[in-house]
Amino acid sequence: IMVAKGFRSPDTLNRMAEFQDTAKMLEGEFRNFIDAWDFGYITEQDIENAILNILESRNIAITERSYLLIYSTIAFQGVVKAR
Repeated sequence: IMVAKGFRSPDTLNRMAEFQDTAKMLEGEFRNFIDAWDFGYITEQDIENAILNILESRNIAITERSYLLIYSTIAFQGVVKAR
């Protein structure tokens, strides 16, 4: 989650403590999503469709779905690895 949100690895003890606090907060915030992913209630196809709907609702046309699949897969690998 931290990587997906753009956080970098801390390089000092103070930043490490702040990083850990932020990670705990985000884990609580995303707990339902993480559990749903772990138990298979949310699939990569669900995420791909959600991203596609968001982009299309903003009048962004998707001409090649393979890029969307790659993006959604990378995003979820970041979430799963962060767990």
